[in-house]
Amino acid sequence: MQDAITSVINSSDVQGKYLDSSALD
Repeated sequence: MQDAITSVINSSDVQGKYLDSSALD
């Protein structure tokens, strides 16, 4: 299960959303 989560987190699209949220915060 952890591998699946890691794959999602490693997705550039997901990373961009998280980075944008962090920048706004």
